[in-house]
Amino acid sequence: MLSRLLDHPDQSSLAFTLLVRSAEKADKLQGLAGNVRIEVGSTSDLTKMAELASDADIVVYMVCVSFLIEPQYISDLLTRWTAMMLILSKRFLLV
Repeated sequence: MLSRLLDHPDQSSLAFTLLVRSAEKADKLQGLAGNVRIEVGSTSDLTKMAELASDADIVVYMVCVSFLIEPQYISDLLTRWTAMMLILSKRFLLV
């Protein structure tokens, strides 16, 4: 998905922030073309998620579905997704 966005004709006017779970993954993404900021963290760090989302116009929340087998993972994922929706609703909706 990111490669498609980086190939967009208006890419030079766009800024991207990626949240990755490890420094190793961040290192692999260093040097991407365009205005890409890489943050290392976890989706369980709701403070960091709120900070990053509050600066965004668009949030893409992607997870690896191979882990969805574990019931606890599904519960954690739904908790984080719900928290993200609450964070975004404060910015984009009048609630």
